[in-house]
Amino acid sequence: MRFIPFVLVAVSWATFAQERQPGMTLAEFDKAKAVEIRSGSPKKHFRSHGLSYRQHETPLSFQFSDGVENKVSFYDISERSDQSILGRLVVYSSQNRLETLVLPNETSPKAVKEHFVADLKAKSLTNDGLGICVAFALSQTQTRSSTALAHPQEFCFPAETFVNLVDGTEKKISGIQAGDEITGIRANRVEKVIVNEGVFSLTRLLVRPNGQAWVSTRNESGLLSLEVTPNHPVLTLLGKKRVEDLHAGDWLFVRDAVTGRYLTAELTSIAPAFRTVDKVYHLQTEGGTYEAENIVVLNKH
Repeated sequence: MRFIPFVLVAVSWATFAQERQPGMTLAEFDKAKAVEIRSGSPKKHFRSHGLSYRQHETPLSFQFSDGVENKVSFYDISERSDQSILGRLVVYSSQNRLETLVLPNETSPKAVKEHFVADLKAKSLTNDGLGICVAFALSQTQTRSSTALAHPQEFCFPAETFVNLVDGTEKKISGIQAGDEITGIRANRVEKVIVNEGVFSLTRLLVRPNGQAWVSTRNESGLLSLEVTPNHPVLTLLGKKRVEDLHAGDWLFVRDAVTGRYLTAELTSIAPAFRTVDKVYHLQTEGGTYEAENIVVLNKH
């Protein structure tokens, strides 16, 4: 399941942070969840269960290698069309399937946000493509932090890290060259390979796919292992996170080598300062993502 690039729009809790907005209550969350949308795209503006919905941007289109088009639309939610945004309704459609998610705004109570996360996890497990589409959209609005800017060279992998190529083979990152075509969420070509020398501390991640996945045989009791410097960004179910900000239980994405599908995977173990190396590599890709040891990671910017 590989993306062909179409239109990208970003959505995250940070979207709502520019102005202090009233948080979404659990009652409002439940009302928004009860919205009924039949097959086909809803109107650009409509009301349901006492809430107003207005299309935030034009619908997003993604197409996988199987040729199936997936669409995502975002609607601002308010009590009236002229009121503050309580959150966003996410409408995902693929062939005859249609699913909705309610994304509360940044000032909403933790309990309401947890409902969104629980719904996203459940629907990601039962709707192929939904999780990866939403996660990548979330990642696009998250800006680089001051910490990341303070360590511009520490976004790297050791030489023996394997990267997936579009022809079904894999190659160590130290052997990747500009122009190589590698797999990623979007059609991908390597623009640049950056090599840094010095002393670099690596964190080791162990992840377990949520479901049967044919991946690299380099695993430990069914767990995939990835060694990476602490500041490198990876794609989680809730968007972009640096390795040093991850927690056990976070969901990442892995690629099934046979079907090409992207599956969620639970982070089971984090080992900071696992070992040190004197040379590290990272890739700049056209699509912004690639797979290191079958785990989806992002370009450093």
